[in-house]
Amino acid sequence: MEASVRDLFERYERLFNRALSGVLDLDEVASLYASEFIGAAPVGVMTGKNDENFAQAMALGYANYRTMGMKDMRLRDVHLSPIDELHCMAKVSWTATYSRWDEADVALDFDVHYFVQYLDEEPTVFGWVSGDEEALLREHGILGPPEGLRSYKRTPTFTEENIPQNLLKDHSTKEGTWGLIHVEQGKLRYLVTDDRRTPMELILTPEGEPGLVEPTILHRVEPLGPVRFHVEFLQRGD
Repeated sequence: MEASVRDLFERYERLFNRALSGVLDLDEVASLYASEFIGAAPVGVMTGKNDENFAQAMALGYANYRTMGMKDMRLRDVHLSPIDELHCMAKVSWTATYSRWDEADVALDFDVHYFVQYLDEEPTVFGWVSGDEEALLREHGILGPPEGLRSYKRTPTFTEENIPQNLLKDHSTKEGTWGLIHVEQGKLRYLVTDDRRTPMELILTPEGEPGLVEPTILHRVEPLGPVRFHVEFLQRGD
């Protein structure tokens, strides 16, 4: 079982890095997981099924990692704790490398505990327990805009009926100007279309993080039904 489980996470690593490069095979990703699963993190416990909704969530997750600057994720170690002849817990150690706006790349080490089922000689993940990933990313200045920025301007609140036409087309901020797209109500599709970045699409909601706009990088938005949002602009404090 140990060799097969290690092979599982080596395949996980390969598929994850291919997804970061923009090559995503959702069927292959889905094959890593059991038909139903459970996950636990500091925000709570969730259950789900390995279906189309899960596949869409995975695709958005990879896009979000690309937006945050993740360059690759490497497998450091797999330590197995057998439960019975068909199940085990695998403590998997990862290293994720992120690029940052105007600082050196940073490599973050973290562990995830996975629950693995071994049926028909094919191991699959049916659960996991992860730490506070958001806190780790904020600590190292990856989640959110870079430090030292100040908010200096914001737009009025727009709706699906009065969005300026230039926001619906590819556009960018000026050099040195970042943007945060805050959705107040409804859903807004945010697309990064610049050739200097991997194509990315996020669905912004009031409950999620604001859409982060890099200086000079082409992007656009699309309303998904009724929506209210505004854009906050930031620059260096000096």
